[in-house]
Amino acid sequence: MNFTNPAKKSRLILSKWKQNDFIFKSAIPFPNRKKLF
Repeated sequence: MNFTNPAKKSRLILSKWKQNDFIFKSAIPFPNRKKLF
């Protein structure tokens, strides 16, 4: 079994999550963003 595969997969998921998080934060108007984060 290839042990580098799960690491690559988790890294891909993490980068995807970061991208979604960025999109989510940018979608929120700036005044509301300060209250939430």
